[in-house]
Amino acid sequence: SASIGILQAFSTSGQLTFQAIYPVLVGIYLGDCVTTAIVCNIGAKPEAKRVGVVNILFNLSESVVIFLGVLIIRQTGLLDGIWNSTIHSGGIANTNTVFNLTCALALFPMLGLYEKLSYRIVKEKAGSKEAGKYDEVLEGLNPVFYSTPAIAFGRCYDMMMAMYDVARLNIHRAFELIGDYDESMMQQIWEDENYVDMMADRGTNYLIEISPHVTTDNHVQILNYYYAVLSEFERLGDHATNIAQIAKAMHENQIVFSDKATAELNVLRELTARILDYSHDAFQGRDLTAARHIEPHEEVVDDLVNALKQNHMDRLREGSCGAFAGTEFLNLLTEVERISDICSNIGVATVARVKPELKHQVHDYVSMLHSGSDADFNKEYQAAHNRYFRLLQK
Repeated sequence: SASIGILQAFSTSGQLTFQAIYPVLVGIYLGDCVTTAIVCNIGAKPEAKRVGVVNILFNLSESVVIFLGVLIIRQTGLLDGIWNSTIHSGGIANTNTVFNLTCALALFPMLGLYEKLSYRIVKEKAGSKEAGKYDEVLEGLNPVFYSTPAIAFGRCYDMMMAMYDVARLNIHRAFELIGDYDESMMQQIWEDENYVDMMADRGTNYLIEISPHVTTDNHVQILNYYYAVLSEFERLGDHATNIAQIAKAMHENQIVFSDKATAELNVLRELTARILDYSHDAFQGRDLTAARHIEPHEEVVDDLVNALKQNHMDRLREGSCGAFAGTEFLNLLTEVERISDICSNIGVATVARVKPELKHQVHDYVSMLHSGSDADFNKEYQAAHNRYFRLLQK
């Protein structure tokens, strides 16, 4: 439409004729093939690509029909009256309309053939290693966006949000397996973990390939931020599978935790879920408030883990807990502590992203919080500490 508008503007000079403008219109139709081909290669699923292929086939056919039609009709002398006559904007619009309507009617019977050709050109991806429920976000990491980093970062963001959501869901599933082992859920965890690893590899490579095209300071900051948290998201997925492996080992050895140990783990799990939610919100919207909620709760995780270790030692001395169950209990505490540390890293990275003046003072910033120098941190830490230790005592 823009090209035709420009052509109409040129017609005001009075120099354009039908002979001159009809090849330009055909060129516009051919140009649409190029645009559609580019769009078809940007993260589209097979069905969407086939729609693009049909559009390309139609435009190619339309171009052939117009050239042949004009050639034949001119031989009959029906175009002699307008061939070298001056044409203005209205004539250009009418010519374009006649071309499109005529070709739509003439080529309509070809629809079945176009459909068959589209299936031959764009085949199903069932055999592809990356085919699956997350292939769309993976395909969004397209090299065509390298020259426009803002769009490329948008595709990375979509992929990383999907990656975080999968890792968080796997952590939830893994905890579920502790008391109620289900082999099908175990397989689902491994399947989704493969996607987390795949997204991490593709995302890392994509960020590296974008870097030569990044020139503005803002884009450099985004690149550094994404590169930092991408590895943290992958580590979350690793800890989810570690917890699942603990659950599997307990199931195979017919080991269960005592009611007291299970109740303690549920408190720790609730706190972990809250920290994971804060980490999600922090990354999703560069939410400084959510990012600042993470650190005091991470400190409470450390306190809870220490308390649960002491409780575990008391149960061992009392003989109410077996050696194998005790070992796996301690392993779970370690996994949860590491998950909270990862969330802390995500929160600190987000704070540094929102407040760039802190990016070279991250260690000092964290040390300041833990030293008790920040009133807001102290208040939230104390409130969270009281809440979860109260739950622990029930």
